[in-house]
Amino acid sequence: VGIGGLIGFVINLSMVFHQNFLFLIAILFVLFGIIANARINLRAHVFSEVILGIIIGVSLQLFVPILYQNI
Repeated sequence: VGIGGLIGFVINLSMVFHQNFLFLIAILFVLFGIIANARINLRAHVFSEVILGIIIGVSLQLFVPILYQNI
């Protein structure tokens, strides 16, 4: 959820401020891959938990501005 939240936050910044952060987003996805690989190899998580974590992290960060626009 941690790195997924960071990826979602940077995507949000890119969309809100109309800036191109694709290079930073790509670096964060590579970092996610390294972290996910380490967590799986250490048997701290299984693959499905890692994927669920990234989905939850990114989706929460992307849905928060939608909720604030409706307030």
